[in-house]
Amino acid sequence: MAMTVSQLARLAGVSESAKCTAKYGRGEWQAIKAEGDRIQRAFADLLAAGKAPTDAAAMAAAEEHRRYIERWFYPCSRQMHAGVSELYVSDPRFTENIERIRVGLAQYMRDAIHANAERTASA
Repeated sequence: MAMTVSQLARLAGVSESAKCTAKYGRGEWQAIKAEGDRIQRAFADLLAAGKAPTDAAAMAAAEEHRRYIERWFYPCSRQMHAGVSELYVSDPRFTENIERIRVGLAQYMRDAIHANAERTASA
């Protein structure tokens, strides 16, 4: 069943994120950007190297991305992370922003995040 953007936003804890980020200063925002950029570059490098989204390194990047969200924004289970990743391919604003780094990266990230959620659900 497909979710709407507003349903995903509620699921993703948008209000919790707003409470959390309200206290961040310039230093925290710089750290958030640097960490997020590093994680996205890691995904892009894996895609460029031809690694499948189901590759252990791609799933490790997905797990790092999930923990990044948890650390800075809101609690994010692997299943929630998979749901949020649907925005990367269904919302053109997300897709365009992610694909500034590398064409195909939005789908690759979504697929790696789903593989990570499925791997841990079946473990």
